[in-house]
Amino acid sequence: MHDAPIYRFYRRRFLNRPGMHTGAYVLAAVEDTRVLADDDARYADHTLRISDCDRVISLDLDLGSPAHRRNTLAKIDTLIATLVKLRAALGEEARVAANRERTRTLRDRRDR
Repeated sequence: MHDAPIYRFYRRRFLNRPGMHTGAYVLAAVEDTRVLADDDARYADHTLRISDCDRVISLDLDLGSPAHRRNTLAKIDTLIATLVKLRAALGEEARVAANRERTRTLRDRRDR
C-alpha cells in the first residue's frame, strides 16, 4: 500500500466570484519528490488543471529529464506572460464596454 503523496505545492481555487457560474477552478500540484525513490520520482504528480464548468484542460509538467525540466519551466513562463498580457487587454476592453454602456444610457435618457 502506497502512502498518499506529499505535495511541495498544492492549491485549488475557485475562479468565479460568488453568485456567478459554479464549477470553474484552477488546481496546481507539485509533488515533493525528496521522500521518493529515484524510480518513483520520475512519475511524480506535477500538474496544472483549469476547469470552466464542463471544459477542462490539464497540463502534465514533466521534470523527468533536463530537457523536460527546461520545457516545463518555459511552458509555465509562457503561460504567465500570456495571462499577464491577456489581463491587461481585458482590462482595457472592460473600460471600453463600461464607456459604451454609459453612452447608451445617456443617449436613451436623452431620447425619451
